[in-house]
Amino acid sequence: MKESPKTGISGGEQSDEHRTVLADRRRRFVMDDLLGRVWPVAVYDLTDRLLSWEAERGNDTEPFDVVRAKLVDVHLPKLVEAGLVDPVDGQRYELTEAGLTLEANARGIDLAAVEEDPEWVLSD
Repeated sequence: MKESPKTGISGGEQSDEHRTVLADRRRRFVMDDLLGRVWPVAVYDLTDRLLSWEAERGNDTEPFDVVRAKLVDVHLPKLVEAGLVDPVDGQRYELTEAGLTLEANARGIDLAAVEEDPEWVLSD
């Protein structure tokens, strides 16, 4: 995970750009999905999980290829431009430090506590 120079995030603050970018449900899904992954995620896998998520909520879904193209051409570039995700090899993406911080703050997760004791996630 790399620090992005365009973050604009300190503490729990969210820039206007981030609020605008994250207003879209599909971009929110991508951020949420990437937060739960250890390794960079392939666009194919993001698309598959996004379609499943939309179907579970009763949303009309578009064909796989259309959704994948929208992720590649619209949603992921906006998240990259906002400094929230980074492309790894053009087909896989991961959260930046800014994206991780933003998502953790939105969920009330203390990243310092996680760094001190990474096993806390596994404990009951």
